[in-house]
Amino acid sequence: MLEHTLQEEITKPAPAAALEMGDQLIRQLREKLNTLQSMSIMSLATLLDPRFKVIGFLSQTKATEAIKRLTSECATIIRSKQSTEEIPQASTSHDVTGGSKLWHRLDTSVMEARRLKM
Repeated sequence: MLEHTLQEEITKPAPAAALEMGDQLIRQLREKLNTLQSMSIMSLATLLDPRFKVIGFLSQTKATEAIKRLTSECATIIRSKQSTEEIPQASTSHDVTGGSKLWHRLDTSVMEARRLKM
């Protein structure tokens, strides 16, 4: 939202120095946020936050990387739990989540990631 606000402000008539400062602020903001998006804990927190999800990322590539990382971590947890106790397969997880298409999609992605790693 800060970048959006800055973009709006630099489109308004202003002295050249103010516009240059706005451009610099946007550039530095993007650099800083790009670094934060590369940090696993920050990107996963952004992805899991219901207010942001993928729209919290400046880069679609970084959002896709975070989704893959989350799916992989979920698959690892499921695999480790399966080795210690028997849990239902993906076909029954659809029933557990009450038929939600979103949860079913996540379940399917996690199961697919698990199959690829085996």
